[in-house]
Amino acid sequence: MEADSKSAKASEFMEFLQAHSARLRMNPPTPTALHETIDFLSEHQPGWPAETSPEDFAKILVQRYPELRFEWSGAEGGGAAELENEPATDKQIAYLKVLEAPIPEYLGLREASDLIDQWKDRVSVGQKRRLDFYKLEYDPKITREQATALIDVYKQKHPESEQAYQEWKARSGLT
Repeated sequence: MEADSKSAKASEFMEFLQAHSARLRMNPPTPTALHETIDFLSEHQPGWPAETSPEDFAKILVQRYPELRFEWSGAEGGGAAELENEPATDKQIAYLKVLEAPIPEYLGLREASDLIDQWKDRVSVGQKRRLDFYKLEYDPKITREQATALIDVYKQKHPESEQAYQEWKARSGLT
């Protein structure tokens, strides 16, 4: 699948997921998770763009990234104040770790949700490391999505770069 088509599908899916995440009972994915899932589908399911609806894509995404699921335990019987005192779910905490957000010793459901909203667009340490390795110039306030786009374009133009980066990471003892 061509890069422009992948990018268009990524935008379509991201808009859908952001608009319907509550109904789907999931947190919106990071751009990296979205792009990695699209790459996976491109490699393993020919014809996936025509055959995969946004809802089907959401199911595949949650299978690959279970930390995106959220569950509002106790929401049926309790009020907002009760939810405030509930501890964050393991899935929320796992997602916050993926986002590299600071996690306090105790984190409530609402606080976790707010932290996710605050950190979901921030560029990761790994993305910054890769941007620096490729010697790409970027705005200090770059988002995850922008960093992913820069990295994807660079890797397309320089296919050998991925192997070089992985070798450098291994030599540097980075995971």
